Amino acid sequence: TRRSSDLTRPAEYAVLHAPKLESLAQDIASQLEGTVPVLCTSGLLPTSQTGLCWDAFPSGDPNIKVRIDTVRDKHVVLVMNHDTMHLFEQMAVLLFLHRFNVPHADAEYARGAWKRSVCDGRYDEASVASLTVIVPWYRHCQMERTSRWTLTAQNKWDNGKPDGEFLDVPTAQSFAAMLSSLPIPGHRPAPPQQLLLIDIHEYDDLEITLDSSHRWANRKRPYDFDRGSGTYFASAFEHFLKHVLHGRLTDVATSFVVFPDKGAHRRFYTMVRTALGGEIALSNILWIEKSRVGADIVQAEHFLYLDEQQATRPTDARFPDGARVLIADDFTNSGGTLLGAAKIVRGHCTPGGQLHVSAYVSHFVATYDRAKVAAFVGKLYAADAPLDEFHCSDSIPTVVKWLTEEVDARVGAGAPRKAHVMPLGAMLAAWVQANPLQPEDRK
Repeated sequence: TRRSSDLTRPAEYAVLHAPKLESLAQDIASQLEGTVPVLCTSGLLPTSQTGLCWDAFPSGDPNIKVRIDTVRDKHVVLVMNHDTMHLFEQMAVLLFLHRFNVPHADAEYARGAWKRSVCDGRYDEASVASLTVIVPWYRHCQMERTSRWTLTAQNKWDNGKPDGEFLDVPTAQSFAAMLSSLPIPGHRPAPPQQLLLIDIHEYDDLEITLDSSHRWANRKRPYDFDRGSGTYFASAFEHFLKHVLHGRLTDVATSFVVFPDKGAHRRFYTMVRTALGGEIALSNILWIEKSRVGADIVQAEHFLYLDEQQATRPTDARFPDGARVLIADDFTNSGGTLLGAAKIVRGHCTPGGQLHVSAYVSHFVATYDRAKVAAFVGKLYAADAPLDEFHCSDSIPTVVKWLTEEVDARVGAGAPRKAHVMPLGAMLAAWVQANPLQPEDRK
Protein backbone atom coordinates (compact mmCIF):
# COMPACT_ATOMS: atom_id res chain seq x y z
CA THR A 1 0.00 0.00 0.00
CA ARG A 2 1.41 3.38 -0.92
CA ARG A 3 1.31 6.20 1.62
CA SER A 4 -0.58 9.28 0.43
CA SER A 5 2.35 11.50 1.43
CA ASP A 6 4.62 9.51 -0.91
CA LEU A 7 2.21 10.02 -3.79
CA THR A 8 2.20 13.81 -3.38
CA ARG A 9 6.00 14.09 -3.22
CA PRO A 10 7.50 14.54 -6.71
CA ALA A 11 9.81 11.73 -7.77
CA GLU A 12 13.37 12.36 -8.90
CA TYR A 13 13.32 10.71 -12.30
CA ALA A 14 16.21 9.97 -14.61
CA VAL A 15 15.62 8.55 -18.06
CA LEU A 16 18.14 6.08 -19.50
CA HIS A 17 17.86 4.68 -22.98
CA ALA A 18 19.47 2.20 -25.30
CA PRO A 19 21.27 3.38 -28.46
CA LYS A 20 19.04 4.91 -31.17
CA LEU A 21 16.27 5.82 -28.71
CA GLU A 22 17.45 9.36 -27.98
CA SER A 23 14.41 11.16 -29.42
CA LEU A 24 11.84 8.96 -27.72
CA ALA A 25 13.66 9.20 -24.37
CA GLN A 26 13.90 13.00 -24.68
CA ASP A 27 10.18 13.14 -25.46
CA ILE A 28 9.34 11.08 -22.36
CA ALA A 29 11.63 13.13 -20.12
CA SER A 30 10.28 16.46 -21.35
CA GLN A 31 6.80 15.50 -20.18
CA LEU A 32 7.64 14.11 -16.75
CA GLU A 33 7.21 16.42 -13.77
CA GLY A 34 10.22 18.55 -12.94
CA THR A 35 13.54 18.74 -14.75
CA VAL A 36 14.36 15.22 -15.85
CA PRO A 37 17.79 14.43 -17.24
CA VAL A 38 18.16 12.09 -20.19
CA LEU A 39 21.46 10.46 -19.47
CA CYS A 40 23.07 8.44 -22.24
CA THR A 41 25.63 8.63 -24.95
CA SER A 42 26.70 6.23 -27.63
CA GLY A 43 29.85 8.19 -28.43
CA LEU A 44 33.35 7.90 -26.99
CA LEU A 45 33.34 11.42 -25.53
CA PRO A 46 30.72 11.54 -22.76
CA THR A 47 29.81 14.95 -21.38
CA SER A 48 29.35 15.99 -17.77
CA GLN A 49 25.67 15.15 -18.16
CA THR A 50 26.19 11.60 -19.40
CA GLY A 51 24.72 8.95 -17.12
CA LEU A 52 25.08 5.82 -19.24
CA CYS A 53 27.91 5.34 -21.72
CA TRP A 54 27.47 2.51 -24.23
CA ASP A 55 31.17 2.09 -24.87
CA ALA A 56 32.86 -1.04 -26.26
CA PHE A 57 36.25 -2.71 -26.38
CA PRO A 58 38.08 -2.82 -29.74
CA SER A 59 36.61 -6.31 -30.17
CA GLY A 60 33.10 -4.86 -30.03
CA ASP A 61 32.34 -6.48 -26.69
CA PRO A 62 30.49 -4.18 -24.25
CA ASN A 63 32.43 -1.83 -21.97
CA ILE A 64 29.52 0.05 -20.38
CA LYS A 65 29.90 2.74 -17.74
CA VAL A 66 27.25 4.33 -15.50
CA ARG A 67 27.62 7.65 -13.66
CA ILE A 68 26.95 6.90 -9.98
CA ASP A 69 25.00 9.98 -8.92
CA THR A 70 22.61 9.91 -11.86
CA VAL A 71 21.17 6.51 -10.93
CA ARG A 72 21.88 5.94 -7.23
CA ASP A 73 18.60 6.26 -5.29
CA LYS A 74 16.86 7.79 -8.32
CA HIS A 75 13.59 6.69 -9.93
CA VAL A 76 15.03 5.45 -13.19
CA VAL A 77 13.07 4.94 -16.40
CA LEU A 78 14.93 2.57 -18.74
CA VAL A 79 13.71 2.66 -22.35
CA MET A 80 14.78 -0.52 -24.14
CA ASN A 81 15.47 -0.93 -27.83
CA HIS A 82 14.19 -3.89 -29.85
CA ASP A 83 17.61 -4.22 -31.51
CA THR A 84 19.05 -7.67 -30.80
CA MET A 85 22.55 -6.29 -31.43
CA HIS A 86 22.25 -4.50 -28.08
CA LEU A 87 20.20 -7.13 -26.25
CA PHE A 88 22.91 -8.40 -23.91
CA GLU A 89 24.12 -4.89 -23.08
CA GLN A 90 20.60 -3.79 -22.19
CA MET A 91 20.02 -6.84 -20.01
CA ALA A 92 23.35 -6.20 -18.27
CA VAL A 93 22.34 -2.60 -17.48
CA LEU A 94 18.87 -3.65 -16.31
CA LEU A 95 20.33 -6.16 -13.82
CA PHE A 96 23.09 -3.75 -12.74
CA LEU A 97 20.60 -1.05 -11.75
CA HIS A 98 18.94 -3.43 -9.29
CA ARG A 99 22.09 -3.75 -7.20
CA PHE A 100 25.62 -2.49 -7.83
CA ASN A 101 28.83 -2.09 -5.83
CA VAL A 102 30.48 1.32 -5.45
CA PRO A 103 34.16 1.04 -4.33
CA HIS A 104 35.21 3.47 -1.61
CA ALA A 105 37.26 6.45 -2.79
CA ASP A 106 40.81 5.34 -2.10
CA ALA A 107 44.06 6.63 -3.57
CA GLU A 108 45.70 3.19 -3.47
CA TYR A 109 42.81 1.64 -5.38
CA ALA A 110 43.03 4.46 -7.91
CA ARG A 111 46.65 3.49 -8.62
CA GLY A 112 45.39 0.35 -10.32
CA ALA A 113 43.93 -1.87 -7.61
CA TRP A 114 40.18 -1.23 -7.84
CA LYS A 115 39.39 -4.93 -7.95
CA ARG A 116 40.75 -5.29 -4.41
CA SER A 117 37.91 -3.16 -3.00
CA VAL A 118 35.46 -6.08 -3.05
CA CYS A 119 37.92 -8.51 -1.41
CA ASP A 120 38.69 -5.86 1.22
CA GLY A 121 35.00 -5.23 1.84
CA ARG A 122 35.54 -1.54 1.13
CA TYR A 123 32.56 -0.80 -1.05
CA ASP A 124 28.94 0.28 -0.72
CA GLU A 125 26.02 -1.63 -2.15
CA ALA A 126 23.74 0.71 -4.07
CA SER A 127 20.75 0.63 -6.38
CA VAL A 128 18.17 2.82 -8.02
CA ALA A 129 15.17 3.82 -5.88
CA SER A 130 12.85 2.22 -8.43
CA LEU A 131 13.07 1.00 -11.98
CA THR A 132 10.47 1.40 -14.71
CA VAL A 133 11.31 -0.65 -17.80
CA ILE A 134 9.60 0.45 -21.01
CA VAL A 135 9.80 -1.79 -24.08
CA PRO A 136 8.02 0.20 -26.83
CA TRP A 137 8.25 -2.70 -29.30
CA TYR A 138 8.31 -6.15 -27.72
CA ARG A 139 9.98 -7.74 -30.71
CA HIS A 140 9.70 -11.28 -29.45
CA CYS A 141 5.88 -11.15 -29.25
CA GLN A 142 5.62 -12.44 -32.83
CA MET A 143 6.04 -15.99 -31.51
CA GLU A 144 3.71 -16.22 -28.54
CA ARG A 145 2.36 -19.75 -29.00
CA THR A 146 3.50 -23.35 -29.36
CA SER A 147 2.16 -25.26 -32.37
CA ARG A 148 3.12 -28.66 -33.72
CA TRP A 149 4.78 -28.63 -37.14
CA THR A 150 5.96 -31.08 -39.74
CA LEU A 151 8.03 -30.65 -42.88
CA THR A 152 6.25 -31.55 -46.11
CA ALA A 153 7.76 -33.33 -49.10
CA GLN A 154 7.99 -29.88 -50.74
CA ASN A 155 10.17 -28.65 -47.83
CA LYS A 156 7.44 -26.38 -46.46
CA TRP A 157 6.40 -26.12 -42.84
CA ASP A 158 2.85 -27.38 -42.13
CA ASN A 159 1.08 -26.95 -38.79
CA GLY A 160 -2.06 -28.75 -39.96
CA LYS A 161 -1.07 -32.22 -38.82
CA PRO A 162 -1.96 -33.24 -35.24
CA ASP A 163 1.18 -35.35 -34.78
CA GLY A 164 3.74 -32.84 -36.09
CA GLU A 165 7.19 -33.67 -34.71
CA PHE A 166 8.47 -30.06 -34.28
CA LEU A 167 7.44 -27.37 -31.77
CA ASP A 168 7.66 -23.58 -31.78
CA VAL A 169 9.86 -22.00 -29.13
CA PRO A 170 7.53 -19.30 -27.66
CA THR A 171 10.04 -16.46 -27.56
CA ALA A 172 7.50 -14.04 -26.07
CA GLN A 173 7.58 -16.04 -22.85
CA SER A 174 11.32 -16.74 -23.08
CA PHE A 175 12.20 -13.05 -23.23
CA ALA A 176 9.75 -12.26 -20.41
CA ALA A 177 11.65 -14.77 -18.25
CA MET A 178 14.94 -13.09 -19.18
CA LEU A 179 13.61 -9.63 -18.26
CA SER A 180 12.50 -11.09 -14.91
CA SER A 181 15.94 -12.47 -14.02
CA LEU A 182 17.38 -12.05 -10.53
CA PRO A 183 20.08 -9.38 -10.10
CA ILE A 184 23.66 -10.02 -9.02
CA PRO A 185 23.66 -11.38 -5.41
CA GLY A 186 24.05 -8.93 -2.56
CA HIS A 187 22.65 -7.84 0.78
CA ARG A 188 20.76 -4.70 -0.24
CA PRO A 189 17.10 -5.37 -1.08
CA ALA A 190 16.42 -5.05 -4.78
CA PRO A 191 14.33 -1.97 -5.64
CA PRO A 192 10.77 -2.26 -6.90
CA GLN A 193 10.47 -2.52 -10.67
CA GLN A 194 7.65 -2.39 -13.17
CA LEU A 195 7.34 -3.16 -16.85
CA LEU A 196 5.35 -1.52 -19.65
CA LEU A 197 4.69 -3.10 -23.06
CA ILE A 198 2.76 -1.49 -25.93
CA ASP A 199 0.04 -3.19 -28.02
CA ILE A 200 1.07 -6.78 -27.48
CA HIS A 201 -0.14 -9.26 -30.11
CA GLU A 202 -1.36 -11.71 -27.42
CA TYR A 203 -1.13 -10.97 -23.72
CA ASP A 204 -2.49 -13.96 -21.74
CA ASP A 205 0.50 -16.32 -21.65
CA LEU A 206 2.91 -13.42 -21.43
CA GLU A 207 1.19 -12.06 -18.33
CA ILE A 208 1.22 -15.50 -16.71
CA THR A 209 4.98 -15.74 -17.28
CA LEU A 210 5.66 -12.28 -15.85
CA ASP A 211 3.39 -12.87 -12.84
CA SER A 212 4.98 -16.22 -12.04
CA SER A 213 8.43 -14.62 -11.76
CA HIS A 214 7.28 -12.55 -8.72
CA ARG A 215 9.75 -9.88 -9.82
CA TRP A 216 7.42 -7.08 -10.93
CA ALA A 217 5.54 -4.56 -8.79
CA ASN A 218 2.96 -3.63 -11.43
CA ARG A 219 -0.47 -3.18 -9.90
CA LYS A 220 -2.57 -6.16 -10.95
CA ARG A 221 -5.29 -5.13 -13.40
CA PRO A 222 -7.72 -7.23 -15.43
CA TYR A 223 -7.10 -6.70 -19.12
CA ASP A 224 -9.32 -3.83 -20.27
CA PHE A 225 -10.33 -4.29 -23.91
CA ASP A 226 -11.87 -0.81 -23.97
CA ARG A 227 -8.46 0.77 -23.34
CA GLY A 228 -6.05 -1.97 -24.40
CA SER A 229 -4.49 -1.82 -20.95
CA GLY A 230 -3.66 -4.35 -18.28
CA THR A 231 -1.10 -5.19 -15.64
CA TYR A 232 1.85 -4.73 -18.00
CA PHE A 233 0.17 -3.24 -21.06
CA ALA A 234 -0.91 0.02 -22.64
CA SER A 235 -2.17 0.83 -26.12
CA ALA A 236 -0.81 3.24 -28.69
CA PHE A 237 -3.87 2.45 -30.83
CA GLU A 238 -6.18 3.89 -28.17
CA HIS A 239 -4.01 7.03 -28.14
CA PHE A 240 -4.32 7.24 -31.94
CA LEU A 241 -8.10 6.77 -31.88
CA LYS A 242 -8.60 9.48 -29.26
CA HIS A 243 -6.02 12.04 -30.30
CA VAL A 244 -5.73 11.60 -34.07
CA LEU A 245 -8.70 9.80 -35.62
CA HIS A 246 -11.52 11.20 -33.44
CA GLY A 247 -10.80 14.78 -34.49
CA ARG A 248 -10.96 13.82 -38.17
CA LEU A 249 -14.39 12.17 -38.08
CA THR A 250 -17.04 14.44 -39.52
CA ASP A 251 -19.72 11.82 -40.17
CA VAL A 252 -19.64 8.72 -37.99
CA ALA A 253 -22.32 7.04 -40.09
CA THR A 254 -19.90 6.91 -43.03
CA SER A 255 -16.82 6.06 -40.95
CA PHE A 256 -15.54 2.49 -40.81
CA VAL A 257 -12.75 0.57 -39.11
CA VAL A 258 -11.62 -2.64 -40.78
CA PHE A 259 -9.31 -5.19 -39.18
CA PRO A 260 -7.33 -7.55 -41.43
CA ASP A 261 -8.15 -10.59 -39.28
CA LYS A 262 -10.43 -11.76 -36.48
CA GLY A 263 -7.68 -11.61 -33.86
CA ALA A 264 -7.16 -7.88 -34.33
CA HIS A 265 -10.93 -7.32 -34.25
CA ARG A 266 -11.20 -9.30 -30.99
CA ARG A 267 -8.48 -7.18 -29.34
CA PHE A 268 -9.57 -3.77 -30.56
CA TYR A 269 -13.22 -3.49 -31.59
CA THR A 270 -14.55 -2.41 -28.16
CA MET A 271 -11.67 0.08 -27.95
CA VAL A 272 -12.85 1.65 -31.20
CA ARG A 273 -16.37 2.14 -29.83
CA THR A 274 -15.16 3.54 -26.50
CA ALA A 275 -12.48 5.84 -27.90
CA LEU A 276 -14.87 7.27 -30.49
CA GLY A 277 -17.50 8.03 -27.87
CA GLY A 278 -19.73 5.05 -28.63
CA GLU A 279 -20.95 6.77 -31.78
CA ILE A 280 -19.77 4.28 -34.38
CA ALA A 281 -22.08 1.33 -35.11
CA LEU A 282 -20.87 -2.23 -34.58
CA SER A 283 -21.76 -2.94 -38.20
CA ASN A 284 -19.15 -0.32 -39.16
CA ILE A 285 -16.39 -2.20 -37.27
CA LEU A 286 -15.50 -5.04 -39.58
CA TRP A 287 -12.91 -7.74 -40.08
CA ILE A 288 -11.65 -9.71 -43.05
CA GLU A 289 -11.45 -13.45 -42.72
CA LYS A 290 -7.87 -14.64 -43.02
CA SER A 291 -6.66 -18.21 -43.32
CA ARG A 292 -3.12 -19.38 -42.74
CA VAL A 293 -1.58 -22.65 -43.87
CA GLY A 294 2.01 -22.75 -42.71
CA ALA A 295 3.51 -19.43 -43.83
CA ASP A 296 0.90 -18.79 -46.56
CA ILE A 297 -1.87 -16.25 -45.84
CA VAL A 298 -5.11 -15.82 -47.80
CA GLN A 299 -7.59 -12.95 -47.23
CA ALA A 300 -11.27 -13.49 -48.02
CA GLU A 301 -13.10 -11.03 -50.25
CA HIS A 302 -15.90 -10.28 -47.78
CA PHE A 303 -16.46 -8.70 -44.35
CA LEU A 304 -17.78 -9.84 -40.98
CA TYR A 305 -18.86 -8.00 -37.83
CA LEU A 306 -20.23 -8.72 -34.35
CA ASP A 307 -23.76 -7.61 -33.57
CA GLU A 308 -25.03 -6.42 -30.17
CA GLN A 309 -25.60 -10.06 -29.12
CA GLN A 310 -21.97 -10.93 -30.00
CA ALA A 311 -23.07 -13.04 -32.96
CA THR A 312 -20.89 -13.04 -36.07
CA ARG A 313 -22.66 -11.52 -39.06
CA PRO A 314 -21.55 -11.33 -42.70
CA THR A 315 -22.27 -8.15 -44.59
CA ASP A 316 -22.65 -7.45 -48.29
CA ALA A 317 -23.23 -3.73 -47.74
CA ARG A 318 -21.03 -1.49 -49.87
CA PHE A 319 -19.06 1.43 -48.51
CA PRO A 320 -20.97 4.61 -49.39
CA ASP A 321 -19.55 7.43 -51.49
CA GLY A 322 -17.34 9.65 -49.32
CA ALA A 323 -16.79 7.03 -46.62
CA ARG A 324 -13.60 7.15 -44.54
CA VAL A 325 -12.18 3.70 -43.84
CA LEU A 326 -9.35 2.95 -41.41
CA ILE A 327 -7.54 -0.39 -41.65
CA ALA A 328 -5.85 -1.10 -38.32
CA ASP A 329 -3.51 -3.71 -36.86
CA ASP A 330 -0.88 -3.97 -34.14
CA PHE A 331 2.13 -4.39 -36.44
CA THR A 332 3.16 -5.03 -40.01
CA ASN A 333 6.28 -6.43 -41.61
CA SER A 334 5.88 -5.87 -45.35
CA GLY A 335 2.59 -3.95 -45.31
CA GLY A 336 1.17 -6.60 -47.64
CA THR A 337 -1.79 -7.44 -45.40
CA LEU A 338 -2.71 -3.74 -45.06
CA LEU A 339 -2.47 -3.13 -48.79
CA GLY A 340 -4.41 -6.32 -49.52
CA ALA A 341 -7.16 -5.24 -47.13
CA ALA A 342 -7.27 -1.79 -48.74
CA LYS A 343 -7.77 -3.36 -52.18
CA ILE A 344 -10.64 -5.46 -50.82
CA VAL A 345 -12.21 -2.34 -49.27
CA ARG A 346 -12.00 -0.43 -52.56
CA GLY A 347 -13.56 -3.39 -54.34
CA HIS A 348 -16.64 -2.94 -52.14
CA CYS A 349 -17.23 0.75 -52.81
CA THR A 350 -20.55 1.96 -54.18
CA PRO A 351 -20.21 2.09 -58.00
CA GLY A 352 -18.77 5.44 -58.98
CA GLY A 353 -18.14 6.37 -55.36
CA GLN A 354 -14.95 7.69 -53.77
CA LEU A 355 -13.38 6.43 -50.55
CA HIS A 356 -10.66 7.73 -48.25
CA VAL A 357 -8.73 4.65 -47.08
CA SER A 358 -6.02 4.93 -44.45
CA ALA A 359 -4.08 2.42 -42.36
CA TYR A 360 -2.64 2.42 -38.85
CA VAL A 361 -0.20 0.11 -37.08
CA SER A 362 1.35 0.68 -33.68
CA HIS A 363 4.60 -0.99 -34.76
CA PHE A 364 6.01 -0.50 -38.25
CA VAL A 365 8.49 -3.39 -38.36
CA ALA A 366 9.29 -3.69 -42.09
CA THR A 367 11.61 -6.60 -41.17
CA TYR A 368 14.08 -3.92 -39.92
CA ASP A 369 15.16 -3.42 -43.53
CA ARG A 370 15.44 -0.04 -45.24
CA ALA A 371 14.82 -1.63 -48.64
CA LYS A 372 11.52 -2.98 -47.31
CA VAL A 373 10.58 0.50 -46.07
CA ALA A 374 11.43 2.01 -49.46
CA ALA A 375 9.36 -0.64 -51.23
CA PHE A 376 6.36 0.08 -48.99
CA VAL A 377 6.64 3.83 -49.57
CA GLY A 378 6.84 3.17 -53.30
CA LYS A 379 3.55 1.26 -53.14
CA LEU A 380 2.04 4.00 -50.97
CA TYR A 381 2.82 6.59 -53.66
CA ALA A 382 1.99 4.44 -56.69
CA ALA A 383 -0.63 5.76 -59.11
CA ASP A 384 -2.97 2.90 -58.20
CA ALA A 385 -2.14 2.92 -54.47
CA PRO A 386 -5.07 1.51 -52.47
CA LEU A 387 -4.06 3.54 -49.39
CA ASP A 388 -4.43 7.31 -49.13
CA GLU A 389 -2.54 7.57 -45.83
CA PHE A 390 -0.43 5.46 -43.48
CA HIS A 391 -0.02 6.07 -39.74
CA CYS A 392 2.26 4.44 -37.17
CA SER A 393 3.86 5.22 -33.81
CA ASP A 394 7.57 5.83 -33.18
CA SER A 395 7.97 2.56 -31.25
CA ILE A 396 10.70 1.37 -33.68
CA PRO A 397 12.77 4.54 -34.17
CA THR A 398 15.24 3.22 -36.76
CA VAL A 399 12.50 2.04 -39.11
CA VAL A 400 10.46 5.20 -38.55
CA LYS A 401 13.54 7.32 -39.36
CA TRP A 402 13.84 5.53 -42.70
CA LEU A 403 10.11 5.99 -43.32
CA THR A 404 10.35 9.71 -42.60
CA GLU A 405 13.38 10.16 -44.85
CA GLU A 406 11.71 8.31 -47.73
CA VAL A 407 8.50 10.34 -47.40
CA ASP A 408 10.33 13.66 -46.87
CA ALA A 409 12.11 13.13 -50.19
CA ARG A 410 8.75 12.71 -51.95
CA VAL A 411 7.22 15.69 -50.17
CA GLY A 412 10.26 17.76 -51.13
CA ALA A 413 9.56 16.85 -54.75
CA GLY A 414 5.99 18.14 -54.46
CA ALA A 415 4.06 15.01 -53.45
CA PRO A 416 1.58 15.07 -50.53
CA ARG A 417 2.61 13.65 -47.17
CA LYS A 418 1.03 10.20 -47.07
CA ALA A 419 2.77 8.79 -43.97
CA HIS A 420 2.47 10.19 -40.46
CA VAL A 421 4.30 9.20 -37.26
CA MET A 422 2.57 9.54 -33.89
CA PRO A 423 5.01 10.19 -30.99
CA LEU A 424 4.54 7.98 -27.92
CA GLY A 425 6.36 10.21 -25.42
CA ALA A 426 3.28 11.84 -23.90
CA MET A 427 1.48 8.52 -23.46
CA LEU A 428 4.51 6.83 -21.89
CA ALA A 429 5.27 9.75 -19.55
CA ALA A 430 1.64 9.81 -18.40
CA TRP A 431 1.83 6.09 -17.58
CA VAL A 432 5.04 6.54 -15.58
CA GLN A 433 3.56 9.38 -13.52
CA ALA A 434 0.29 7.49 -12.96
CA ASN A 435 2.21 4.50 -11.62
CA PRO A 436 4.74 5.75 -9.04
CA LEU A 437 6.79 3.12 -7.22
CA GLN A 438 7.76 3.25 -3.54
CA PRO A 439 10.20 1.09 -1.53
CA GLU A 440 7.34 -0.92 -0.03
CA ASP A 441 6.38 -2.04 -3.53
CA ARG A 442 9.52 -4.18 -3.87
CA LYS A 443 9.06 -7.90 -4.36
